[in-house]
Amino acid sequence: MVESSTATSDAAGLSKEGGQTDDIRVVVARIINNFLALLGILAIGLIIYAGFLWMTAGGNEEQISKAKKMILNATIGLFIILASFSISAFVINSIQQSSIAGGPTESSFCFSCMLW
Repeated sequence: MVESSTATSDAAGLSKEGGQTDDIRVVVARIINNFLALLGILAIGLIIYAGFLWMTAGGNEEQISKAKKMILNATIGLFIILASFSISAFVINSIQQSSIAGGPTESSFCFSCMLW
């Protein structure tokens, strides 16, 4: 049973080997990043689907307007997802920097640190 839970924690990226940690802040940051990545993939999928609808409309104005509206809405959603990723990266990085003994430094924001 112990081997099973160890394998599960390793698969989830919670092992302490290889620089991984089970710190709650890191786990929350990964959950947020994965959720936003999933939403981004969904938004891109909607844009592709709307493009397919537009290309197969065959001159049907109703289907073309539906596809245009879907592309607009998915693009707005994608920008919202990117903005929320930026905000969450800033907040999580600020929390991590403030918990370090030395406190935040001049260049405490590390956007690339939030990426997988």
